Amino acid sequence: MTATRTSTYTPPPEPTSMAIVGAILAMGVIRLIEGQDLLDKLTEERVHTGVLTTQEKTP
Repeated sequence: MTATRTSTYTPPPEPTSMAIVGAILAMGVIRLIEGQDLLDKLTEERVHTGVLTTQEKTP
Protein backbone atom coordinates (compact mmCIF):
# COMPACT_ATOMS: atom_id res chain seq x y z
CA MET A 1 0.00 0.00 0.00
CA THR A 2 1.68 3.08 -1.21
CA ALA A 3 -0.15 6.30 -0.59
CA THR A 4 0.41 9.08 -3.05
CA ARG A 5 0.80 12.47 -1.65
CA THR A 6 -0.42 15.45 -3.58
CA SER A 7 1.41 18.67 -2.98
CA THR A 8 -0.68 21.73 -3.38
CA TYR A 9 1.14 24.95 -4.01
CA THR A 10 -0.44 28.06 -2.61
CA PRO A 11 1.11 31.32 -3.76
CA PRO A 12 1.97 33.88 -1.09
CA PRO A 13 -0.83 36.30 -0.36
CA GLU A 14 -0.73 39.61 -2.18
CA PRO A 15 -0.14 42.65 0.01
CA THR A 16 -3.30 44.41 1.01
CA SER A 17 -3.86 48.06 0.29
CA MET A 18 -3.48 48.74 4.02
CA ALA A 19 -0.03 47.12 4.02
CA ILE A 20 1.03 49.20 1.01
CA VAL A 21 -0.15 52.43 2.64
CA GLY A 22 1.64 51.46 5.86
CA ALA A 23 4.90 50.86 3.98
CA ILE A 24 4.64 54.23 2.22
CA LEU A 25 3.96 56.02 5.50
CA ALA A 26 6.87 54.25 7.18
CA MET A 27 9.24 55.36 4.40
CA GLY A 28 8.00 58.93 4.80
CA VAL A 29 8.59 58.85 8.55
CA ILE A 30 12.12 57.52 8.05
CA ARG A 31 12.91 60.33 5.58
CA LEU A 32 11.43 62.90 7.97
CA ILE A 33 13.56 61.67 10.87
CA GLU A 34 16.70 61.67 8.70
CA GLY A 35 15.97 65.25 7.60
CA GLN A 36 15.46 66.37 11.19
CA ASP A 37 18.74 64.75 12.21
CA LEU A 38 20.56 66.61 9.44
CA LEU A 39 18.92 69.90 10.43
CA ASP A 40 19.87 69.32 14.08
CA LYS A 41 23.47 68.67 13.07
CA LEU A 42 23.67 71.85 10.97
CA THR A 43 21.98 73.93 13.68
CA GLU A 44 24.34 72.63 16.36
CA GLU A 45 27.31 73.36 14.11
CA ARG A 46 26.13 76.90 13.56
CA VAL A 47 25.53 77.51 17.27
CA HIS A 48 29.00 76.29 18.22
CA THR A 49 30.97 78.04 15.49
CA GLY A 50 28.75 80.99 14.72
CA VAL A 51 29.16 80.26 11.04
CA LEU A 52 27.47 77.56 9.03
CA THR A 53 30.10 75.62 7.10
CA THR A 54 29.25 73.07 4.48
CA GLN A 55 31.47 70.92 2.36
CA GLU A 56 30.30 72.72 -0.77
CA LYS A 57 31.63 76.08 0.45
CA THR A 58 34.97 74.69 1.65
CA PRO A 59 37.62 75.08 -1.06
